[in-house]
Amino acid sequence: MKANEAPEKIWVHELSAKELDVPLKEYHIEYARTDAFIEKAATWIANRYQANGSYLCADDIEDFEKYMKGE
Repeated sequence: MKANEAPEKIWVHELSAKELDVPLKEYHIEYARTDAFIEKAATWIANRYQANGSYLCADDIEDFEKYMKGE
């Protein structure tokens, strides 16, 4: 699988938990791709502002994404 085709989320399930020696009650672990997380957060923020009658310009969203990436 190529990097840009990686799943958005990866879950550790019961069988993996046993192999990783993780207690069963803690196997509900979700790992998210950083770029997917940042994109969803930016979309949520833009929608939230719009729902409140405000708007963010594209530069604000781009600045947020750069900040989250550590740029």
